Amino acid sequence: MKTILRNLCLPIIAIALMAMAPQKSWAQDVASVTIAGATSNYTSINDAFAAAMAADTATLKLLANVELPQTTYLVFTSGKVTLDLNGKCISASSSSVITLTGGQLFITDFTEAQEGKLQNSGGNAVYASYGTLAINAGTYIAPCALNTTSYANVSLSGGRFKGSSYAIYTMGKSGLASNCCYYDAATGDELFDYTDMPIANINRIVANDVIVKRVTAKAIVTIDGEETGYLDVSQAITDAKNAEKATVKLLANYKVQNGYGLQFEKGNVTLDLNGKNIATYYAQSILVNGGTLTIIDSSEGQGSKVDNKSGYCLKATSGTLNVAAGTFTAPEGNYLTTPASGKFTGGRFTCDLYSSNYALFTSGFSALAPGYAYFDPSTGDLLEDSQAHPVFQKDVDSPALDITVRRVEVPTAITDVTAAAQAKAVKMIENGQVVIIKDGKRFNITGAEIK
Repeated sequence: MKTILRNLCLPIIAIALMAMAPQKSWAQDVASVTIAGATSNYTSINDAFAAAMAADTATLKLLANVELPQTTYLVFTSGKVTLDLNGKCISASSSSVITLTGGQLFITDFTEAQEGKLQNSGGNAVYASYGTLAINAGTYIAPCALNTTSYANVSLSGGRFKGSSYAIYTMGKSGLASNCCYYDAATGDELFDYTDMPIANINRIVANDVIVKRVTAKAIVTIDGEETGYLDVSQAITDAKNAEKATVKLLANYKVQNGYGLQFEKGNVTLDLNGKNIATYYAQSILVNGGTLTIIDSSEGQGSKVDNKSGYCLKATSGTLNVAAGTFTAPEGNYLTTPASGKFTGGRFTCDLYSSNYALFTSGFSALAPGYAYFDPSTGDLLEDSQAHPVFQKDVDSPALDITVRRVEVPTAITDVTAAAQAKAVKMIENGQVVIIKDGKRFNITGAEIK
């Protein structure tokens, strides 16, 4: 019995001796750095970054999620480094997760799911003041997900950016790769590549959840039945003007980069807005000073908008401008003057800033197609088409600030205006007003006789 007890005690003594012996601590590898084909693992993300930046070219691959100590962040200053998020996350509670002050940093995620993240509870996920930053994958979450100065070179071709204040602000110049666009992650709507404010929609409402995606074309030009895709909308319009007759169909929103807007001085061009938007901040959005421009919208909802934050939206000084659809907004409204001409069969024209201005002025001629008139969209009231002053609200004796064009319907009650029910009534548009002529008498749209 004693022997048995002695043997049972041996394992207990061995365990106790092992517990008393010093143990070696094995820290987790959080990243690997590959330089010239040789790969080394690191337990410190800071050490991994330092090694990658010290090489001419390196790839840093995350091997585990990393949480940075509070108020600290990673600073990228030199080298040419590819950061492979590898489906992992670096999180911080600081001014940024990564701050770029020099060198070239390319952030990607080579995993199939591409669920890698940079997440910050304060400030930015990525901030670039100098250097070159390229991103094609990953999710970036912070109050301001991506923030760059005009001194940094930025190229975004993928990724998702979520910010409680705003998602992306590339100050002073575009951050998009040449064949890419911004989209609202929730709605799928295309956003505008603003550089004087964070990325936003046509109405400059800032986006908080933005996806960057590649596109195959931003416009299609059809000439003699042959379609050609373009990534450069400006070049598409130039080629259309040089043809005898052409159609330009927008496939993406377009932000005009020059100081004069889209100019049409020759050719016979149909501009199909196709439910897309055009944004400008210049003298006018569209200038017609020759040739013929017809604006349509072939999309089902016809929700396209041309918006200018300074000056006019549509302006025509010569040539022909026809409008069938679209909303045209600017502080100074829309202005056409002889020798320009045109026919409007649709569209909405607004002045969005100065109440002393007007929505539409066709000086010296009427732009209404036969059978069409101007209306106030909020009240349905008929507006006055004058060649001497802007389209007018007669009841308040002031220019209209919001105008729609639509076909005039002859009210059935007009048959009650005269006793001769068998006589034919003739409807006419005189100075933008509906006039019905019956039995030699003239009546307005309400049936009252015009003396």
